[in-house]
Amino acid sequence: MLSMLRDRGEGQASIPVDMTQEFIAGKHRWMSQPDLEIQPDILRTATSLFRQWASQTPSPFNPLVDELWIETARVLRDAGLPWHSNNVNLPDEIDPGWPLHFKQFERQVVNAKGARVGDPRPVGYVCSRDEATLFATRALQQELRASFPNHRPLLASSHLDSELSSMVGEVLGLEHLRVIDDDWLAAEDEIRRRDGPPRALIIVATTGETNGEVDDFGAISQLLMKVPGLLHVDATRNFDLLTTLSDDDRQRRRIPRLILRHPPVKPTMEDGVINAGTIIAGGMHSSIHSYVVVLKPRALRSTFDPLIEYVRGTDSTISGSRDSIPPLLAYLQELRFGARGIRDVYRWCQSNREMLYSMLLRTECSVEAPTETLDLIIKPSLEIPNSAQRQWGLLPLADGKYLLTMQPSVTPEDINGVFHTLTGHQAPLCDSFRPLDKTLYPISSAMSEQLRQIVRQWQDASKLSGGFPLNHATYATLSPVIRHFFPLSIPSDWVSSIADQILEDQKSAFGLSRSESRDFSGSFTSGSTMGNRIGIHTALQQHPNAILYFSAATHYSVRKVLRDNDEFMNRWVGDARPRFTEVPCDDLGRMRPDSLAYHVQADNASCISRGETHSIILLVNIGTTFSGARDDILALRKALRLIGSDTTYIHADGALDLATPTKDVCLGPPHDLERNGKPVVQGVTISHHKAFGIMVSGEVICYTPKTQRLVTVLPNMIDPRAIFETWLFHGIYPKSSMTRIWNYCMDNAGLLRDLLAARGIPIKFNTGSLITVLPRPPTAIIRQFHLAPEGDWVHFITMPHITPEAIKFFIEKIAASYTARPSVPARL
Repeated sequence: MLSMLRDRGEGQASIPVDMTQEFIAGKHRWMSQPDLEIQPDILRTATSLFRQWASQTPSPFNPLVDELWIETARVLRDAGLPWHSNNVNLPDEIDPGWPLHFKQFERQVVNAKGARVGDPRPVGYVCSRDEATLFATRALQQELRASFPNHRPLLASSHLDSELSSMVGEVLGLEHLRVIDDDWLAAEDEIRRRDGPPRALIIVATTGETNGEVDDFGAISQLLMKVPGLLHVDATRNFDLLTTLSDDDRQRRRIPRLILRHPPVKPTMEDGVINAGTIIAGGMHSSIHSYVVVLKPRALRSTFDPLIEYVRGTDSTISGSRDSIPPLLAYLQELRFGARGIRDVYRWCQSNREMLYSMLLRTECSVEAPTETLDLIIKPSLEIPNSAQRQWGLLPLADGKYLLTMQPSVTPEDINGVFHTLTGHQAPLCDSFRPLDKTLYPISSAMSEQLRQIVRQWQDASKLSGGFPLNHATYATLSPVIRHFFPLSIPSDWVSSIADQILEDQKSAFGLSRSESRDFSGSFTSGSTMGNRIGIHTALQQHPNAILYFSAATHYSVRKVLRDNDEFMNRWVGDARPRFTEVPCDDLGRMRPDSLAYHVQADNASCISRGETHSIILLVNIGTTFSGARDDILALRKALRLIGSDTTYIHADGALDLATPTKDVCLGPPHDLERNGKPVVQGVTISHHKAFGIMVSGEVICYTPKTQRLVTVLPNMIDPRAIFETWLFHGIYPKSSMTRIWNYCMDNAGLLRDLLAARGIPIKFNTGSLITVLPRPPTAIIRQFHLAPEGDWVHFITMPHITPEAIKFFIEKIAASYTARPSVPARL
């Protein structure tokens, strides 16, 4: 996707913000940690980037984003955001021990979107389009498991983005059928010819793809009358348009009504209604990285939703941890405009599109106006240079055609300019253009003040937040800089270049030379769940007969990644067992080498009996979430070699510890045992919001010497803000600063343990970890310090925002509630 930005033009006021001054002025909010050295170069660069990007606006006919929607983000800037927060799990799943979220607003926007499609209490959440498609498709997959247990699910698509639908098939282990030219009759023949069990369809269809294509819902409905299946509707670009139309406009334009419904109604489309099992709702996008609301009925059944005590939820989202800003922004858009305001804005856009359409019909251009969107698809008689495409936001299609979208912020000058570019002629005089009065849609001062109050409460609560491996200190330092970038579009070419640079630096930090790094592929992620998913899929694709081994202490999201995939579960391969084995761990959470050897021997014997080869993919932990356990990779490999085996591939989940300066593993090929005194692995997962303390995101690097690609990764999957914040973090916190901070945290962990032991309180900890495990205290203490219990235990983590004073206050509270008894600390 092109950056599609243009200069605001002369006459705009200069942008005086200086990031060095903003950074220094925010020192009163800094949380206690070792003194930071001012990094003038990175702050000067941030100032330059801000002034450059602030002088640009999205191209007026950009199909994804408009300045009207971006303006809403200014409220975030003025409220004191970002501050460390996390909308982990679904909006309905509230952990009373974790108040730093915007779920109260997210629930309202989910219900508002659902009400417009006939379901005022759906299940759903705010996420990226790719995650929404995964969540919705998985929901239908699980329903088919319950309602048609003997039918193998088949994913079918026609006009939905082909890379997206293919990625969904890979992640969920589904067969994928791509239907060409809406020929669903041929699709029926193909379905019936397939070997094995009968098929049940999951059809993923779009009401308006970025290239202007729309699915034939009538033909899809006819197919679903003959073949069992469920329908997912992707309305990423036009849900808000389609669901706020007046009845007169709907009838005049012959646009069907969307309904979210389960059990399904047959036919799927009848009497001007499309009945969908799941829906993606979008439209008011403030970034080319589209955040949407995914919706499913509560009646859809789930075959596996275990309660995860650690997060007081079911971990039924795709990503687990989620950045809190997109849900808040989605709510603010809904609050600012409401259904009536959205309808008025889009009615204005539709009127202006009809005007431009009529003007172009009188020229030599070929022009189409799809009824479901605000697009025009134009084949001009002139060649359009790249600079003009970027200036106006023209999206090139096949056959010399271009797509433009009539957005709210289009001006008469834009109409005249794009008309001249497309036709070579001056636009005719036209009095029917209707300018939009943006002052009709303010954010109330009461809402702005409410957000400021919430942020102030968070700032106080963060000082004692010791139950999750999250660094609250970073945003206290960087927020005065980052907040100015909320209302800006970050150019995609800058994002791509900086992301590549950061990933190359990360490879080097893990011991790879420049030539070796070519055998490794990397990507930014939405967090450690996505990182582990990519790592697992990439390893198993390269070694399709391998069995994955992981410990019982491995993060709960790994089991979700595996159980969601029909191929990993071997659901449709006779009596075959799943392609993974869970290995017991010791009482400190480390995988037991003897148990690994035992399971490998058993699996190897089973493979031999079936005439199959046996190979090992090992998923190891470098700092588990609860106890900070680090698997002894060398001991595990030595145990395997003693029985004549070895690993084919090792992926290390180091969500917290691998983002620290110590880097306790090296990357390298599978035959290497160790380098520079560190064990060698082939892949790593890193989380940004834990050690770095920036927005929920991360990185993954994998050994891919033959394919040179990561599996289940799409272009533009990650919010550009994640790359910007990572770049800024590395500039403000160089390795020397991070080392001082890490040592400070370790000293505080020692203080905590000494004080607990002195009071006779039992503790457990792993050497080199910031995590200390202790007996579960009363509920009031759990909530005050944001603790996360598992059974009879909790942990306290001395992240950078935790001061010695906070530790002593915690000890006072614990000691007052605990009857001391002698104990010997457990340690390595």
